Amino acid sequence: LSLVGSEMCIRDRVRAAGSRNAASATDVLLEATGSPDADVRIEALRALRRIAPPAAVSPMAAALLESAPAAEQREAERALAAVLRRHPEVSLDPAVAAFEATTTADARVSIVSAVGQTGRDDALPFLRQALASDEAALRRSAVLALTDWPTPAPAPDLLAIAQAETEGSVPILALRGYIRLVSAPSALSPEEVTARLAPALDTARQPEEKKAVLAALQQHACPDSLALARTLLDDPEVAPEARLAVDQLEDSLSYRR
Repeated sequence: LSLVGSEMCIRDRVRAAGSRNAASATDVLLEATGSPDADVRIEALRALRRIAPPAAVSPMAAALLESAPAAEQREAERALAAVLRRHPEVSLDPAVAAFEATTTADARVSIVSAVGQTGRDDALPFLRQALASDEAALRRSAVLALTDWPTPAPAPDLLAIAQAETEGSVPILALRGYIRLVSAPSALSPEEVTARLAPALDTARQPEEKKAVLAALQQHACPDSLALARTLLDDPEVAPEARLAVDQLEDSLSYRR
C-alpha cells in the first residue's frame, strides 16, 4: 500500500486494504490517519477497525488524544474498540495510559467511550473509575457504555448513580440502563427480576422510567411482579399503563394456573 498519488487514489487504496484484510498494511494505514485529507483519515480508521492487529492498540489509543472533528473522533473510538474486542487477550493498559496522560476533556471522554464499547469484563474497573469522576462528561460516557453491557454485572453501579445524582441526564440514563440490564433475558427467576426492579421504581423520577419498569414487569409474570405493578394504579402519571400491566399480569398468572 502506497500513500503516493492523488487523494482519490489514496482513498481507494486505503479502502481496498481494509476490504482485503491486509494486516500487513497496518503501518501505512496508521500513517494515513495523519493525512491532510479528512476522507483519507476516515477511510484509514475504518480499515484499521477491520484489520488492525494487537500491536496497533497503543498507537490507536494515542491517536485518540489528537484533536479531530466529531465524526472522525467517533471513527477512531470505534476502531480502537473493534481491535480490543477482536483481540480480548490484549491488555487495556495502552488505553488506560493514554487516558492518564491527558487532561483534555474530549480525549478522556473518547477513551472512556472506546473502552466502553468493548464489553470486556476487564474494562469494568476502568469504567467504574470514570463513574466516580467529578467530570460529568466522563460519568455520562461511562453510563452510556454500561447501559449496553452484554451482562448484568454493572447493574448495581448504574443503580447507585441513579440514586446518588439528581441533576442532569446522567441519573436518568443510568436508571434506564439499570432497568434494561436487570430485566434482560437471563437465568434469574421472575421473582428475582422483580426484586431488582423494585428499587428502580423507588428511584424513578419521571413517568418514562416508571413505564419502563411496568413494561419489564409484564415480561416476568409472578405474584410479586403483579403486586409491584398494582402499586402504580393510583399514580396519575402512569395509571393507564399500570392498569394495562396489571390486567396482562393477571391474565398470565390465571392462564398458568
